[in-house]
Amino acid sequence: MAFLEVQKLSRKYERKGSPFYSVKDVDLSLERGEFISITGASGSGKTTLLNLIAGLLLPSSGQILIDGNSAVTKSDAKGALLRNRVIGLVPQGYSLLSSLSVLDNVRLPFYLSREERKGDAEGEAMRLLSLLGIGELSSSYPANLSGGEIRRAAIARALINKPALLLADEPTGDLDAGNKEEIISLFRKIADGGTAVIMVTHDIQTLGCADRNFVMDKGILRAS
Repeated sequence: MAFLEVQKLSRKYERKGSPFYSVKDVDLSLERGEFISITGASGSGKTTLLNLIAGLLLPSSGQILIDGNSAVTKSDAKGALLRNRVIGLVPQGYSLLSSLSVLDNVRLPFYLSREERKGDAEGEAMRLLSLLGIGELSSSYPANLSGGEIRRAAIARALINKPALLLADEPTGDLDAGNKEEIISLFRKIADGGTAVIMVTHDIQTLGCADRNFVMDKGILRAS
């Protein structure tokens, strides 16, 4: 069995009295160390699929298995624990806590874990920030960062607990061409190190580093 198994996954809504599927009967498998991309028009269901896998949304039907265990739970606490231990999420848009410095934002998931953690959270956070080119901004606050710098800090935060699965929603948004290439190359290295990576993107120039590419259209996922 693959590390991640998505089986007949659907998310249904009611729209003007008729059923509407933002995600419909999606099947997807992903091995450890595999890097896949998902493209598609706005509103095609990409972010909804990512949020279902992350446990931020409950499916209307279907199953999500991570390492053979069901990842679908109605318990907010269990879902949060799964995300903290296993999944690193880079959400779309602004997601840092404005009251915390960049360093504290990045290392926060380390301290939120209910597991006894060993290691140097500050040292690891600084290593990631330096790797992403914003180590000198560790004491700054989000209000003083550019959009691209905020995105880099969010990526560092998603990696602080060394997740087995990294989910990234438009991770190259707000970045110039050179920085986009650096971030995608970093994701490739992360995958080569054994982490499974799913990236949602509009940027077709970034697709060359992925092992497989998919397209989403009206909630339906297909290989491209």
